[in-house]
Amino acid sequence: MKYSIKHLSLRLTYMDTVHDRVFPEIWFQPEEICRVVSEWTVEYRTSESVKQLIEKIKLLNEFPLPNKEAITSNETHIYIRTRDEVTFDVEYVTELKPVTLPIHDVIYLFEQYYNWLFQYENCQIPGLIPRNKLDSWLCVPREQVKPEYLAELDAKSKQT
Repeated sequence: MKYSIKHLSLRLTYMDTVHDRVFPEIWFQPEEICRVVSEWTVEYRTSESVKQLIEKIKLLNEFPLPNKEAITSNETHIYIRTRDEVTFDVEYVTELKPVTLPIHDVIYLFEQYYNWLFQYENCQIPGLIPRNKLDSWLCVPREQVKPEYLAELDAKSKQT
């Protein structure tokens, strides 16, 4: 099926489960496209990996037709079979039918996802602190806390 996601209403969220499984999530309409495309967020959870994915998609689009390669991850595939269109195929894993989108829409979507992840990873979203930075943050950056208080916290953490 072919779709266009112009004027996309994109929601990027952060999931933190009871069992400390943390992951970002993409949601947008139409849902049938979202379910297929969001399968890729399982593999691409860091801004660096999303940046590399964007570059791979752009590079794949430059290959001469019809010799197109695919981006593959855990039996999911991204194909560029015609100029300027991207096909997401996750049917083997999810039984969802492949969707084809204009490449500029796909790049826009993943750039928005990249920007959000970059902000999250660098503590630029109020109230969200990545787990790997919790040791350098309290409610405020460590640099803004009196050293005596930090020493007291360190002593308490060593006792437990």
